[in-house]
Amino acid sequence: MKKLLCVLLSLVLCMSVPVVAFAEDTCNCGNAPVVLVHGFGSPMYTVNEDGSQGALVSLTTQEIFALVPAVAEALGKLTFGDDVGFAKAVKGIADDIAANLYCNPDGTSVAEIAVGPNTPADPAIHLRAYNEVNPDGGDYETVYTFHQDWRLDPTATADLLDAYIQEIKAATGHNKVVLMAHSQGNNIATSYLAEYGTDDIEKVIFTSPAYQGLRLVGQLYTRDISIEGKASALTSFLDTFMRLNADQQTIVNLVGVLDESGILDMVVGALDLFLDSTLDALYTYVLIDMFATMPGIWGFVPDEYYEEAKAVMLQNEEYAAIIPVIDEYHYGVQTRLPEILAGLEADGIPFYIVAGYGIDPIPVYEDAVFQSDMLIDTDYMSIGATCAKSGEQLSYEGDTLPAYFSADLMVDASTCLYPDRTWFLKYQGHLDMCKAYKDFIAWLISTEAQANVFDNETYPQFLQCNVHDAFEVVTEPEVKDERSYFIRLFESIIAFFKNAIAKLFEGFGK
Repeated sequence: MKKLLCVLLSLVLCMSVPVVAFAEDTCNCGNAPVVLVHGFGSPMYTVNEDGSQGALVSLTTQEIFALVPAVAEALGKLTFGDDVGFAKAVKGIADDIAANLYCNPDGTSVAEIAVGPNTPADPAIHLRAYNEVNPDGGDYETVYTFHQDWRLDPTATADLLDAYIQEIKAATGHNKVVLMAHSQGNNIATSYLAEYGTDDIEKVIFTSPAYQGLRLVGQLYTRDISIEGKASALTSFLDTFMRLNADQQTIVNLVGVLDESGILDMVVGALDLFLDSTLDALYTYVLIDMFATMPGIWGFVPDEYYEEAKAVMLQNEEYAAIIPVIDEYHYGVQTRLPEILAGLEADGIPFYIVAGYGIDPIPVYEDAVFQSDMLIDTDYMSIGATCAKSGEQLSYEGDTLPAYFSADLMVDASTCLYPDRTWFLKYQGHLDMCKAYKDFIAWLISTEAQANVFDNETYPQFLQCNVHDAFEVVTEPEVKDERSYFIRLFESIIAFFKNAIAKLFEGFGK
């Protein structure tokens, strides 16, 4: 019945879009339209009583000044060790700033929210190449982007995605689309595939997928948050995350100096004492109330944490209504991911998985030692890759590097669910969509039959991002810089002044 209703809704939407009336019945251009499912952070707006849209989170100068007394009260409570009073004051500030973000106990939105807008169903869009660039250097709008309310149930959002796909099909004259998803958009895409199958799908590309969750959220939802003793982990995180940007190396080196001198350890220790004394109150009065009723965020909780997270976050009887909602996604989609992908394979639908690696995770939880793209764990994205922990390397037997083994000894992809279809991009940040990345995705889109990691020597299984501009083949283990951060900071300062002086004289020469 749900699918029938969505098909009817799709027909109504298609009839309401003027451009559809001019679309050909069929299109033989050879470019199937690409529907990109946007992830966490889709544009969202409140809908006012008059139908106009307003900011989801509003912070004008006047509103900031109005919050000063509440902030002062919160700091006062914190100073005198009143953890509950502090948490309640923070809750009041959150209510003033982000009241429209809250969800009801059944997972629906409290406020009326508009998302998007989605890319219009313009038939011309799919005729351009995915990575086509205009003379000014900006990207054309070459995909049909589907936006979603990241707070809500992925299985319900999948119904809206189906309606959008039907709209794009009708507008372009194609009977299938390339389904591409990024980050949380993969949770929507897999929900769609679980419900609607592959009849309308030509190919699927999963990029930086969150479909198995994030350890960060799993440990946040099980209250396993700690920064004790993580000064060096913070330095390592910044070093791996910022290494592609020379301007940011000074920041990394400065943090490293603070780490080596023991100052950072003192700061982290003080922050951990604050968390240790106030975290329970913040969970009770702020975090649970705001996040426990968001089904979309529950989709980030990995299976290994899920039942414990429910016991921690949903103790109050008022939250019972959301349990069937989040269970439907978790047990109907997330834990069935191998079955969903096997369905793609059985139906002859090419699909690809693109995961980032080499960046340490944000060190705010006990298990923050697994490689990531800064946010999502590499082993989760790749569905099973064996990854070296932070600061370590993998080993292998024999003199020859095994197939599916990265030359830098950081990833063994042979343990992935689909090693032939899974690529790894080193130092590719979660939101880094550089030109080289788009060229790579364009190649995946252009492949007609199922390609694998050995088919194109330009794009082997392991690639390294070079200054957000090009990809290089990973060829050998990295040589760790063992020098003191004091030396590195001195060098970066000298380099900064050299560049500044060079630019100054360059300006005089014009």
